[in-house]
Amino acid sequence: MEPLGSVSFQKPKKEKKITVKFSREFSVALKHSLDLLSAAFRQPFTDLGVQAYAIGLDGVKPDHILLATKYLLKTHREFMPSPAQLREALKIALEQIEQAPTPACEVCGGTGFKMQAHPDNPENNLAVRCECRK
Repeated sequence: MEPLGSVSFQKPKKEKKITVKFSREFSVALKHSLDLLSAAFRQPFTDLGVQAYAIGLDGVKPDHILLATKYLLKTHREFMPSPAQLREALKIALEQIEQAPTPACEVCGGTGFKMQAHPDNPENNLAVRCECRK
């Protein structure tokens, strides 16, 4: 599958032809993503299918396409995900990154949890979410 440069399609009823152009980085990321999804879900892509994904993912950053693909490869079980499902997966993956602990946190050592005295029994400790995850 060759990377896309642009996709053109004819609007119905004698309207002008629409051309959507993509950056090289977007095209390469989309190609890599679709190659991975195609292999994982054993579903070959047609040229029209590639164009549909390109249009459906237009405006998504290239590194975000790959992030969503990685998330779906770890979580999606059934059928080839649609462009809309890739966009939804991206939202979830970005939220997980925002909530991830800071690796160099001095309080929790990158675990995301710190020890705190139990409010009812100060002799015992509780593991609570560290501030680096909030």
